[in-house]
Amino acid sequence: MIRTTRMPARIAAGLGCAAAVLTAAPAASQTALRASVDVLVELEDQLVVAADGEAAELNDLYVKAEALLALRLAGRGGLFATVKLEPVIDPERDRAFEDLGLFAEELYLGLELGPAGVDIGKLRTPFGIVNEVEPGLFGDEIASGYEMTERLGLRGSLPVEADGATHILSAALLTADTSELKRSLFTERDTSPEAFGHRSDRTGRELYVVQMSGALERSAYALGVRYRAPGEPGEADETGAVFAFSRAFDWGRLTGEAAYFPRYEEDRASSTFLTLVGEVPFDAAEIVAAYGLRHADGTSTDHFLAVSLGYEPIEGVALQAGYRLVAEAGDTSHTIGLNLGYEFDFD
Repeated sequence: MIRTTRMPARIAAGLGCAAAVLTAAPAASQTALRASVDVLVELEDQLVVAADGEAAELNDLYVKAEALLALRLAGRGGLFATVKLEPVIDPERDRAFEDLGLFAEELYLGLELGPAGVDIGKLRTPFGIVNEVEPGLFGDEIASGYEMTERLGLRGSLPVEADGATHILSAALLTADTSELKRSLFTERDTSPEAFGHRSDRTGRELYVVQMSGALERSAYALGVRYRAPGEPGEADETGAVFAFSRAFDWGRLTGEAAYFPRYEEDRASSTFLTLVGEVPFDAAEIVAAYGLRHADGTSTDHFLAVSLGYEPIEGVALQAGYRLVAEAGDTSHTIGLNLGYEFDFD
């Protein structure tokens, strides 16, 4: 199906089972400087057919686009960017093609130091597997709660070969993006700390991330830990860990991911996230089913269920239809989604 991964420009998910691995440097050619653009354009409609509590029954029709830009200098690295166009305000009523904003999710300098890689700038750093493979139409709902996007910092990756397997050891030092890069064109998006990941993600709170990931034949894994330093006197630190495993079978693929935070966000409750995904391809189509759970001590447990069908009639074009059930804080919502995507590239 279209774009099975959404890793940073110099990092790919895959080797058969969606493990995060460092992309090999392109072979040297007669042209040392090389530019490339990968674009995904999507038309999507989400209809909330039933909802309890504060959730609104509404229809949201919108277009979104993502461009991966790279300017590479053979054998040395390059300049990389991910630019997005999408709605930047949550819908409160029926809407069509409104509230679109254009912004840079990534913008960084990548350096190749032999087999290792170093990235400096505005980064999106992998933590687990599910957020990188985007299973189906709604499959990454739970894992997006601990996704690390739009942060400034430094990231390093080192590939390791062992017993016929490829492993990647990566480490990052990050902080919140409070620069002008956080803003969007056309429609101004919310740039408060609450709108980006953790409610407690403030300036001065360094985030340290270490992850080992890899793949062997039909299996892949990712094991990561992270530590967030206190930002102000009296604030507590935060630690978290994630483990993900993916296995391909003759009939398809199973992926499981669990993340645990002894203190999560400002409420300081220990939180557990669990995602299970099954993918069954057949001919030019694929069925994806996902279940997610989010539990915080002292509060209710949230549940998530999604099923989607994807079909690729021709190369580069994909159709998806899906259903999502969310049970959160005692309220339940049911959503039907349709997506038409077209992906192309040139260099």
